[in-house]
Amino acid sequence: MNDPVLRKVARSIRRHSLLEADDSVLVAVSGGPDSAALLAALTELNGGSRRVGVAHVNHHLRGRDSDRDQAFVARLAAGLGCEFHAVDARITGRANLEERAREVRYQALLAVAARERFRRIATGHTLDDQAETVLHRLIRGAGVGGLGGIQPKRADGVIRPFLDVSRAEVLAYLRKRKLRYRVDRSNAVGRFTRNRIRHRLLPLLERDFNPAIRAALARLAELSRDDEAVLEDSAKRRSRSDPALGLECAFLRRAPAALQRRMLRSWLVSSRGDLRAIGLHHVERLRDLAAERGDGKSVALPGGSVTRSGGRLHWNLLATRARGFARTLPRGGTLSVPGWQVETRTSARRVRPGPWRAVFDLTALDGARIRMRNPRPGDRLRPLGLGGSKKLQDVFVDAKVPRVERCSWLVLESGGAVLWVPGLARDERAPVASATRRVLVVEARRVR
Repeated sequence: MNDPVLRKVARSIRRHSLLEADDSVLVAVSGGPDSAALLAALTELNGGSRRVGVAHVNHHLRGRDSDRDQAFVARLAAGLGCEFHAVDARITGRANLEERAREVRYQALLAVAARERFRRIATGHTLDDQAETVLHRLIRGAGVGGLGGIQPKRADGVIRPFLDVSRAEVLAYLRKRKLRYRVDRSNAVGRFTRNRIRHRLLPLLERDFNPAIRAALARLAELSRDDEAVLEDSAKRRSRSDPALGLECAFLRRAPAALQRRMLRSWLVSSRGDLRAIGLHHVERLRDLAAERGDGKSVALPGGSVTRSGGRLHWNLLATRARGFARTLPRGGTLSVPGWQVETRTSARRVRPGPWRAVFDLTALDGARIRMRNPRPGDRLRPLGLGGSKKLQDVFVDAKVPRVERCSWLVLESGGAVLWVPGLARDERAPVASATRRVLVVEARRVR
């Protein structure tokens, strides 16, 4: 294997266990050089032994250029003998455009992979993307975890085989094979921080400080990920926090500072539901609170507060319960919402359902988006075996759920209709039958 790109991709696949021998892979292709080269490299390495598909998400942000991108990707897929899947995912407004587009794009890719039964989703993130991400997070004051940058492999099946490949190598690979690609002119727009890093800061560092700055930043990301994994594991083994009892201040203070921060973040996830809007300065204020003498003081955080009482830190759950939430359910991995932790996976085996575990026929869901949210007035469902519909309000009453807890209960919905209320009721849609080939397993547990 003489080509440097193919050698690096093959090494990344082996080193990070990105693909097993029988894994099918859906390649996310925008039409740009990175994703076009990734598709070509994977098909070249594959030699026809693995099912390779192409997914293109069209946000319609650039008018006719967006449609031309889609047509180009369709031709590229056909030329390489790959099945093609296009997704319309329009985005309106300009606030947080990049972040919203990214979130919608991954939701669309996960939905296509689940519907079409692909085991992995490959994206074209390169060594240059890794360097830009590390610099971006460094500027924002990230810790070791943030400096880990882009992960080679995610729990939901997303892989990045190109993280050791530079953009210069990508372009050389495309030229050698006479492969064309599209250019997104928005990548040159200076109002985006990442574009300023790409076109101004990185070239400056490369020219005046270190010609190999991109590789150095990528190496920093890998070392940070390795260190973070050890620290996270140590923090989890030390952790004794029970969301219902609070976090013991004396025990927290006995841990090294690096572990204190991770223990606090883990406790906040279990108590608060997530870490959205929580920064390092919030964690440091909690460390100071735990070091205080005496009880009664509190620290205000986004969405609530933490109070010290009885030598323990306690999260004010009432503020969390009053806040609504709505999150798209991933088809693999762990996600936290206020008061709940949810784990999802797909399986070809039969899985026994239970009060806190729901099992759905994946084909019957047909790639539909499933959301986790609070209950809403008028919610109804058709419980399995009932033969009719029932108000969610009546489900709560029958189960003797206290009124104060109902607004914070978890509901799974699809298309506005309730699919599952953990611990209480499962809708009759998408049941597992003898003909079911693959299931979606959702497990939920309450955290306080």
